[in-house]
Formats: sequence, structure tokens, C-alpha cells
Amino acid sequence: MAQVIGYPTRQSIKKDLSGLLIMLGMAVLTAALMFDPGANLKSEVFSSLAVGAGIALVLVFVYSRINPMGFQRIVSPKTFERNLFQDQAAADALNGLDDDAYVFHGFILELFRVEHLVISRQGIFVISKVRKNGIIVENNGVLYCGEDTLETLTGNTWRICHLISIVLKKYFRLELMPRPVILVPEGNGGSIKESGGIAILTNGELGEFIQDKPDCLDQETAASFAAFVRKRYAAHK
Repeated sequence: MAQVIGYPTRQSIKKDLSGLLIMLGMAVLTAALMFDPGANLKSEVFSSLAVGAGIALVLVFVYSRINPMGFQRIVSPKTFERNLFQDQAAADALNGLDDDAYVFHGFILELFRVEHLVISRQGIFVISKVRKNGIIVENNGVLYCGEDTLETLTGNTWRICHLISIVLKKYFRLELMPRPVILVPEGNGGSIKESGGIAILTNGELGEFIQDKPDCLDQETAASFAAFVRKRYAAHK
């Protein structure tokens, strides 16, 4: 069984709400500190509310990026439950990897949320998921799920791969590009298994896809990089 860091679970709703409320409280406090009771009352109230609302919107956006599942749980519980089930299904599929594989779930890498990361002797795999239903098709080199484009998903997955490549080169003197993978629900994959260098798989295909790859990392390097990721990016897991 793989060594797992951060299995996706349902946190206390209190924990999700407290983080958001703290951020909104900061916006209210900032607006209150800017209020000048000696000036024109109407103008000051409008100015303070505008500043507070602007700060609140920015902080809510930040919260949605650093804790997307928590934000989703608050604004769309049904979507949260569906996505949590999908996350756990992907995590369970990765649990069956060899003992010397390291599997990370749900952490932030330089402002990008990494859904799943595998570090193993077979290489490094960045795994994202299609959250929509529909058959995967390709049109002019662009992936679609039904009629919805997947450009943002594929673009972010590649960006994470390039960021990891930069980290490997900077700290480990290693030239290696992680392999991007997009998971689709069972039955939605269609006939496309790769597009633009991105593998398109279902959960059932994921373990075999990784373990069939030839070794490209020695175990010491894989373990060292996994320890680096855990300490620098996933210390809270």
C-alpha cells in the first residue's frame, strides 16, 4: 500500500465556517478603522462600506482558492458531497500503489491546488479530475467534457507540472517533467486516452498506468522529494 499524506475527508463544518468568518471579520474591522465620525457621515459610511465590501470579496476569493472544498461545502453542499466522493474514489485507487510510492492529496503549491500527486520510482504524476458529466471529446486540440471546455483544467495541470519541474531542478538538480493525468468518471472517457501529452484515465486504469511505467527515479531521490513536498507544502496534512 502507498504511503498516503492527506486522505480527503469531511472536516467539521465549524472549522470551515470559522476560517471564512475570520476573514470576513478582518474586512469589517478594516472598514471600521477607516470610519471617521468627524467627517460627513453619509460619505464616510458609503466609503467604509465600499472598502469593507471590496476587501471581503478579495478575502472570500482567497479562501475559495486555499480551501475550495470548505468553500464549496458552505455555498453548495450537494456539489461538495459529490466532489468528496470523487476525491475519495481517486484516493482509494491510488492507495493500491507499491509501498515505496508517496501519494499526496489536496495541498497548495505556489497558489495552485494540487488534487493528487504521486511520487514514485516510476516518476511523478500530477492528477486532476473532471468534475462534470459528459463524454470526453477533442476538437482542434482542445478537450471538452460534453460541450464544456477543459482548457482551464488542462492548463492548470500543466502549470503544476512545470512548477514541480522547476523545484526539482532548483533543489535537486534533476531534469524531470512530471506526467499530467486527468481522471474522468467511469464510462465518460470515450475513446480518447491522451491529448496534448495529458493522459486521460478512469480510476480503474490509474494504478496500472503508473506502475507499468519504467523506473526513472531511484528510491532515495523519490523519498527525499516526498519529504521536501511534505515539509514545504503539505506540513498541515
